[in-house]
Parts: sequence; structure tokens; C-alpha cells
Amino acid sequence: IADCTGHGVPGAFMSLLGLTLMNEVVNEFDDITAGKFLDLLKYKVTSSMHQRNEANARDGMEVALCIFDFDNMKVDFAGAYNPVYLIRNNKLIETKGDRMAICYNPQKNSNFTSHELPLYSGDMIYLFTDGYADQVSENTYKKFRKDRFKETLLSIHKDKLSAQKDELEKRFLEWKGNYEQIDDILIVGIKI
Repeated sequence: IADCTGHGVPGAFMSLLGLTLMNEVVNEFDDITAGKFLDLLKYKVTSSMHQRNEANARDGMEVALCIFDFDNMKVDFAGAYNPVYLIRNNKLIETKGDRMAICYNPQKNSNFTSHELPLYSGDMIYLFTDGYADQVSENTYKKFRKDRFKETLLSIHKDKLSAQKDELEKRFLEWKGNYEQIDDILIVGIKI
């Protein structure tokens, strides 16, 4: 999943560029780690956008990428700011992404880290953007926050995926109330 910077036309442009460049990486490499995938994506974005310094590096994206190997029951994860949540045996395991986005980075030798995680039947994996946790409440004017989001996922992870979607939407609307939605929201749940 990816969350691009910008709104309106600039956001749409970044989304189209990001999708195009992700497809290029997928088509160029058959066997690639998640970290190397994000390294190549970062290179392609900075080259395409002519980002050579911090002054022109405002546009980019935050990404959570999983490459699944179901034959060997494992997943390779890399994140550009975004983590992955894995719930196993009623415990939420967070694997954090690197603290850099897909855009120009003054630390030229910084590469994204690949995390290989074993998979077991019954695991739930969640990839998401920050829009849900960052939503402000009409009643408290506070954000939903990541800890409340984690608690929500733990409380619903055994439900059918369609029921999880409905519950996430219900809780979000109750929290938000009449307050304006402040960001895009994407949550992907994968049951193993």
C-alpha cells in the first residue's frame, strides 16, 4: 500500500507516477526483496521528479510492501515509514518500516530494510495508511491514535473480513461524527 503526498492534481499526479514506477519494478525483476524493491522505487521516483536536494523533495510516498511466499509460508516486508501489523495467538506484532519516505534522502547510502516473517495458518496481516489513526474526533478534538487502532484490530481480528470492514467503518464514523475526514484511508487485511 502507498500513501502519496499532496491533494488534488499534485496528489493524483504522484499516485499515477508511483503506480507506474511500481509496475516498472515488478516487470523488471522476478526475484527481488521488499527492501530492494523500495530502494529501486525511491531511485525511480527521485530520478523522474528530478529530486536532487531537500528543496525540491516535497513529493513522495509512504509505503508498506509485502512479498508473500506461500510455498515456504513466509512474507518479506519493507516499509517507507509504514509498519505492518501481524496478529498471531491474540498478540499484535508490529514490524516497523524505515524512517524515510520514497523521495530524496540526504543520506544517500541509506537502504530500506527487508524483514522476513514466518507465516502460520490463522495469522492476520494488516497494512494501512495513517488516515484512520490520524482522524480527529468531533467530541474530543483528539486523534484516534495508533494505540486505539491496534486495540480495535485486536478486538476484531477473528471476525470474517467483511465483518471487520463493517466494524472499522462503524467505529470510524462514530469517532469522526460530523467532523470532516482529514485524510485518505486505506486498510488491507489478509487472513492466512
